Amino acid sequence: MEKKTLKYILILTRAIPVISLRYFSLLVIIPTRRKIMLLSKLFNTIFLLFLFISLFIHCTFVNHSKPQNYYYADTIRLIGKLDTLSFYGPPGYGMDPLHDSREITYILILKNSINVYPKDSINKASDLEPNENNIDSIQLAYDYYKFNNFIHKFIEVKGNLFHQINAHHHTKILMMCDSVTSHES
Repeated sequence: MEKKTLKYILILTRAIPVISLRYFSLLVIIPTRRKIMLLSKLFNTIFLLFLFISLFIHCTFVNHSKPQNYYYADTIRLIGKLDTLSFYGPPGYGMDPLHDSREITYILILKNSINVYPKDSINKASDLEPNENNIDSIQLAYDYYKFNNFIHKFIEVKGNLFHQINAHHHTKILMMCDSVTSHES
């Protein structure tokens, strides 16, 4: 954060106790009708302060970028944080949790969301390659032992996107990875 921003936050945090103490001390002495007016002013001030701070946080920390468009079968690079998730596996894939096996899956939580479309503009979305919008996580298909050094870290993966086909695919979009490298965020 910039020094100006920190300065404004410090000023605001110091102002809240001063305002409340001033109004509270006046509430003890002043008649009832006036107490109500002061209380409403106090709550309005606190509400506006809360609104300002929440708007500031939203504008500062939320990523407002548009999703980037990609196509199935193109070799692309994506950046995100690698995580592992456990899903129910065979024989019931969650229908019988006591007897189902567990599948550990590597999921890339994308830094920026993506849209995925069929490669051929003449070919409209089909069952095998439907349009998918605002994808924020994808399952990675690769030699899983190569991911162990990158868990909970930002990585850059290079590979081809494809749509989920079977019960072992736990996200709508998957990537067949060609390479994985560490990435500084």
